Amino acid sequence: MSSVSTPTVSTATDAARLRGIGPIPYWQMSGSGNDFVVVDNRGGAVPPGLVAAFARAVCRRGLAVGVDGLVLIGAATDRDAAIGGAATDTVSVDGGDAAVDRDGPGQSGSDGPPPAFRWRYVNADGSDGAFCGNGAMCAARFAVLQRIAPRRCAFWTAAGIVEAEVSPDPADPTVRVTVPQPSPVGEAVRLGLPGWERVGALWPVTVGVPHAVCVVPSVAALDTAEGPPRGGRFVAFGRAVRHHPAFAPAGTNLDAVEVVNAATIRLRTYERGVEDETLACGSGAVAAALVATAGGHVAPPVDVIVASGLRLRVGFDWDPGARRGRGVWLRGAARVVARGTIDPEAFG
Repeated sequence: MSSVSTPTVSTATDAARLRGIGPIPYWQMSGSGNDFVVVDNRGGAVPPGLVAAFARAVCRRGLAVGVDGLVLIGAATDRDAAIGGAATDTVSVDGGDAAVDRDGPGQSGSDGPPPAFRWRYVNADGSDGAFCGNGAMCAARFAVLQRIAPRRCAFWTAAGIVEAEVSPDPADPTVRVTVPQPSPVGEAVRLGLPGWERVGALWPVTVGVPHAVCVVPSVAALDTAEGPPRGGRFVAFGRAVRHHPAFAPAGTNLDAVEVVNAATIRLRTYERGVEDETLACGSGAVAAALVATAGGHVAPPVDVIVASGLRLRVGFDWDPGARRGRGVWLRGAARVVARGTIDPEAFG
């Protein structure tokens, strides 16, 4: 199910300031069901001090556009416009902290194309995310269709440089992006949550942002076994894991994986920042593929069937000694859903 949470603008002052910035041109885009408002912010249409409030306002379902997050496209030379005040995300891995590299090169080497723009991703709750796989694919296709970047391009993110390849056919939404180097798959974590003992262990891995992955016989059964009513059970589980002290202080995304065959998995994700289940999660697909590979269930490349029923593909070279994937890439569809302007009335 898609997110149904409705974050609110922080204060009446924020709402008044947002109404003062005027209509904002935007595209609504969907990465396999993970949807975003995408704004060309190279001219500063959304001022830095209002980005969080803007995201909270436009992401409200039923009251505004209603999406999982906000993607801002900044000028290639304007670092602050893209990175903003994004806090470093950490998650415990093998007894230590794996931190987001805000300045590092990601997967892009010296022979890669120079960055054509800067990308900033903001969750529905107004918090910055260092990486979002579906958001990165949507940003790349937006930039190509808007002639901001060539079909093979690179762009800055808070997790490092990401390279992208957009289909040469303007009607084909397929995009492939490199993924900033994930952490190793961590040691198993057992939380002992009441009612969830049969789920077993969670494996932490950072893919720009932290994830905790469990492998289960059936992802659909997570809503039908004993426990809270159908539809809310997986969300309740995700919320409990997201806020568990084992993943403090940053919290974590939760991914439940069902192995379909040696090359395919099925995925459900509870997303931190959206604070709900979403129809797809690109970084979650990568995390799930890495954990499933570490467990010997699949071998790359891995097809990931997300909650929308669509597929993402994750490729990498597996290093069993280090328990990590190298040269990671993600491929999927970044569809344009709508184009228009956000009216000031959307801000409350």
